[in-house]
Amino acid sequence: MASNPRKSAQTKIKKKLDALFTNVPAEKQAAAELLTKRAAFLLAAEDELERVMQANGYVDVYDNGGGQTGTMVSATLKAYTQCNQQLLSTIRQLREFLPADDSAGRDELTEFLKQHK
Repeated sequence: MASNPRKSAQTKIKKKLDALFTNVPAEKQAAAELLTKRAAFLLAAEDELERVMQANGYVDVYDNGGGQTGTMVSATLKAYTQCNQQLLSTIRQLREFLPADDSAGRDELTEFLKQHK
């Protein structure tokens, strides 16, 4: 059975994110788990969408017939933008799970995000 590269990327990212959120209070652990899973999915999706855009470009050419032709923003770029907006929202939510006095954890999260862009 061949491995799924998308799922593999998500798993690697999730493990790294989970390591940043070990100090989350027990009552908030389940919510943090869901958010790290979502963030891992979104980061993996963005990586995949970036590869598609590198190969296919950022615009699509269309021809509706009857002389209606032109270019438009690619569906891939639209999906990437939407993923990015969701990721930023998820990261803001995740930051709230870090204790207020855990500036090191916040810095680690920021560094993690820089490595993935």
